[in-house]
Amino acid sequence: MGVVQFSEFDGEKEQVYSYSLEDSAVNETPSVVPKDTANARSFNEPQLSPDGEQLAFTQVSEESQEISLFKYELFLMDLETQEVERLTYLKTAVISPVFFHDDNKIAFLENTNWSAEPAEYRLMTIDTATHDIEAVELDAPQSEEDNRLIQMLDRAVNSLTVAILYILLMSLLSVYLLHYAGKAYLPSIISFSLGILTFAASFVVAAAANAWYGMGLGMLAAGIFGCSIIILLFIFIYKRFVK
Repeated sequence: MGVVQFSEFDGEKEQVYSYSLEDSAVNETPSVVPKDTANARSFNEPQLSPDGEQLAFTQVSEESQEISLFKYELFLMDLETQEVERLTYLKTAVISPVFFHDDNKIAFLENTNWSAEPAEYRLMTIDTATHDIEAVELDAPQSEEDNRLIQMLDRAVNSLTVAILYILLMSLLSVYLLHYAGKAYLPSIISFSLGILTFAASFVVAAAANAWYGMGLGMLAAGIFGCSIIILLFIFIYKRFVK
């Protein structure tokens, strides 16, 4: 009988359930992981071993929980003893663990460019007994088409690009308002106001909907505040030069 394991956020932690392909039903009680154990940690991207005795998953490392940039490592749980073993210390972001069928190894992807954009993944394997990690070199055929332009555009469109364009737009608007309306600092005031509103909204969203969404809004607010300071400094210096 085919069974698919998946995780679901229950409002507090990621809980692991199973879906029966034969019955087209979700088995929520009992879960693969006891509730007490599930409430003690998050099970991201859970993967059950072929013999059903182990569960591989990713989780934010303990040392990165106190900083804004979470780093995801690979963990292994013995389902009989409920003991959890940390397998990786890569300090990046590990995703998509998959067990080997005939070997005590797990394959996974590591985002070596975490948390910048674009993501850059490499395929890795780890021995669950010795913890030896190896990179898998893929001899993939080269595309017949020249995608350098697309790759360049993909790298160009990121948070830094958006921030530069935002600063440029608001700075030009400040110059325009200085010469034609005498309100050079109005764009800076609007920008700071947007930052304050976004920061306040992050708390509301975190409390009412999802803590991760709230954290994302908080990071956006920090970016807006940083851009606002640059815009304010620009128009202040510009006014002194044009006098």
